[in-house]
Amino acid sequence: MQSERSDGVVSQAILHLEQKATDIKQTIQQLLYMLDFQDKVRWPEMLDKFATLANDMTQLQNTLRRSGLPTVGKDDYGILLKSHLVVPSRLSLDIDPALQQTTEGRVASWNHDVLPEYLRTKPDTEIENDEKAILNEKTQKQFETCQKQIQTLNKHIDSLIGQLTESSRQSSEKNQETKTYNDMDTRQLVKAIMNGEQLRPNQSQPMQPSGGGKAIPPSRQTTKAAAASNPYQR
Repeated sequence: MQSERSDGVVSQAILHLEQKATDIKQTIQQLLYMLDFQDKVRWPEMLDKFATLANDMTQLQNTLRRSGLPTVGKDDYGILLKSHLVVPSRLSLDIDPALQQTTEGRVASWNHDVLPEYLRTKPDTEIENDEKAILNEKTQKQFETCQKQIQTLNKHIDSLIGQLTESSRQSSEKNQETKTYNDMDTRQLVKAIMNGEQLRPNQSQPMQPSGGGKAIPPSRQTTKAAAASNPYQR
C-alpha cells in the first residue's frame, strides 16, 4: 500500500515537471520566433519574453527542490525523485507511433541504442572535467582578485561607453553644421536632368542677309582697309 502511494506521488511529480518543461519549451519557441523577426518586434515585448523565460526557469528549479510536487511544502532537494529508479518496461526495435508523437519525432523506437543515452544519470567525461576545472578555478581565486577583475571590466565598459557617446556627439554636431548646398537647387537640377523640366530651347542666331553683288576678294578688302587707315590720303 505504501509502495503504491509512493508510486502515485512520483507519477504526479513527473507529470508536474513535464508541464513545467512544456511551458518553458513554448516560451523558448516564441522567443526564437521573435529573434528571427527582431526588426519587426518591439523591444519591450522581447524583454518581457526574456523575463517570462527567467521566471519559468526559476519556478522549475523551485519545483525540483520539492521533488516536483505541485503543492507548496518543504524543500527536500529531490530526495523523493532520487530514491526511485526509472526502469524501462519494454524494449523494441519497431517504430512506436505514440513515442514519436510524444517526443515530436526525435525518438522513433525505444531500443538498446537509445536507452543508455536517455536513462544515464552521469554526464560525459568531458563535461565532468570542464565542471571540475571551473570549480577548481572558483575555489582558487580569492575574493579580492575577483573584485579587482570586476572593477577592471567596469572601467573598460565605462571607457567604451564614453567613446561611443563622444563619437555620437561629434557626429550630431557635424550634421548640424551649415550646409554648402541648396536643397531646392538640387531638386531642380535633378528634375531638369531626369524629366527635362524648366529647360529652354537654344535661341537661333539671326541669319546674315546674303548680298546680291559679287563677293569682295580678300585682297581688295585688305587694300581698302589699308587705304582707309592712311592719314595722308586726300
